[in-house]
Amino acid sequence: MPNVLIINHMFPPFNGVGVIRVAKFVRYLPEFDWHPIVMTCRRPEVNQDALDYDMLNALPDDLEIHRVFCPSLYEVYRALGGQVKQGSFGLSGNRLSTWIRSLFVPDPYVGWYFTGVRKGMQIRQNHPIDLIYTTSPCETAHLIGYTLQAKLRCPWIADFRDPWIKRQHRPRRVGLQDRLEQRLQNRVLQKADRITVAWEGIGRGFEQEIPGIGKKIEVLTNGYDEADFDGIMPCKFDCFTILYTGALYKAYTPEPIFQALHQLLVNYPEWRGKWEFILLGRHDAYVQDLILSYGLEKHVKPIYQVPHRACLHYVAGADMLIFSVSDNVWVPSKIFEYLRAGRPILGVVDPEADVVRLANAVQPGICQASRNPDVLASWILEGMRNREGNAAHEKTEMLRLYERKFLTKRLARIFDGLLQHGVS
Repeated sequence: MPNVLIINHMFPPFNGVGVIRVAKFVRYLPEFDWHPIVMTCRRPEVNQDALDYDMLNALPDDLEIHRVFCPSLYEVYRALGGQVKQGSFGLSGNRLSTWIRSLFVPDPYVGWYFTGVRKGMQIRQNHPIDLIYTTSPCETAHLIGYTLQAKLRCPWIADFRDPWIKRQHRPRRVGLQDRLEQRLQNRVLQKADRITVAWEGIGRGFEQEIPGIGKKIEVLTNGYDEADFDGIMPCKFDCFTILYTGALYKAYTPEPIFQALHQLLVNYPEWRGKWEFILLGRHDAYVQDLILSYGLEKHVKPIYQVPHRACLHYVAGADMLIFSVSDNVWVPSKIFEYLRAGRPILGVVDPEADVVRLANAVQPGICQASRNPDVLASWILEGMRNREGNAAHEKTEMLRLYERKFLTKRLARIFDGLLQHGVS
């Protein structure tokens, strides 16, 4: 069975969107005749992420995980007197932290490049490495893959869960830093033997920057794992419950949903106490200010990040599931578990967005979308009035195309093709 070295800056027991995609590939690759070996960061800032040991325990018993020392900007920030607070999204938004973030190209974990390359060569002494798979964010993983590919002379796949230069929350770069990061991105894209992207818009953006690069790009979306839903009992809520899962902060432009909820409070006082909005995950000071400014503190219930399966109990039981994105090309990974749960979905996004098109192609009629607070408020009100009639949508055949095991099979076939044809 050939070995694939999988490189990502986070891995279970750390939890988070970027962890789940990689962990699911690792879980199912042996079923398709590939043996994964994982290299990841040994992260000191353990308070930044909920730990999910169930996800770790679901991985193959013989899995090798190499956790490499990784100096990061969090340590620099603390050394200069800053604090990283529990439940916050990343570093606090003061000038010191913003300046520190801008110094690290391509990401806060760039110090991992040196320890990662060294560890990769050590792993090679004990195991043949037939293929390298790197995934981002954080993009330092790709720089490690770039170097190891040259040293080990084996195929390399660069996977992008988000864009690189055009990433929404990329630190502001100026002058030399910006040109350096653009050059690093282009070298990775040109040198990788294959590029996989989690949504179509990433590939379109790369093609605009490097014409012709699209011939080696394949869309390999995020998805849902049917095994995760086994035994999931939907949470029972006493009132109409709207749920948002994952990090929420200013860049996601979430204000329309808070405006809509404020309208419900003002225009329909008879519904007060009969609904709640759960924020399941981290959020920033901007979101907290929105909650206070719209008088929603008694109706919004923040819950800090929980293990993945615990999150699915909430998703399966909520009356309405919310997502918010700032542009029309981004497809958030949460949409696939929302679709599997079959609950009504409300998107704070333009109706013509890629994610809305995908959702309604997979489960017709499940997703409504608008950035207009009046429209959002009317849909929420309609949902409350028809709560008893909102049965879960049945799974469709198309939904099965986004099951994690099926997606891993597609990845394994890409691996097989590269192994047959060798390094490009």
